[in-house]
Amino acid sequence: MDEKGISLVELVISGALVGVLVVASGFSYRGWIGRYRVEKITNELYADLMHARLKALQTNRQHYVMLEGSSYTVMEDTNDNGCSDAGDSPLPGFPKPVPHALCNNGTGNRIDFDKRGLMSQSKTLWFTSSFEPDYDCMKVSRARIIMGRYENNACVVK
Repeated sequence: MDEKGISLVELVISGALVGVLVVASGFSYRGWIGRYRVEKITNELYADLMHARLKALQTNRQHYVMLEGSSYTVMEDTNDNGCSDAGDSPLPGFPKPVPHALCNNGTGNRIDFDKRGLMSQSKTLWFTSSFEPDYDCMKVSRARIIMGRYENNACVVK
């Protein structure tokens, strides 16, 4: 017999295949968006650190970044005393919350930029997450900030 159309069995099988593909792509999307969010906040922190460095150079005033576990703030030392106190003011748009825990291996929770835009100490900053992004850490040295991937308790520069 030569009938046109599709049978119910063919329709059910193709529907099941489409369902499996949709579920599989949903899991893939969830992992992709998680990695993207970690990379996005890493790039934002990098840009904010560079902005603090440039503001220190432009204004000839010390700037510093206060690192908390769930946020960070770029501050200007408006009273030029070199200490963080009530006389200092945050730059517009700060504090900035972060969706993943922000960790560092240096002493203290502060990154200082002197009037020449140089940092006083070296640190490694990283975000903890269950995703595996391409960039989730940065090495902060006296004159450079380099992004990388945190692996085996070290920031591997890419």
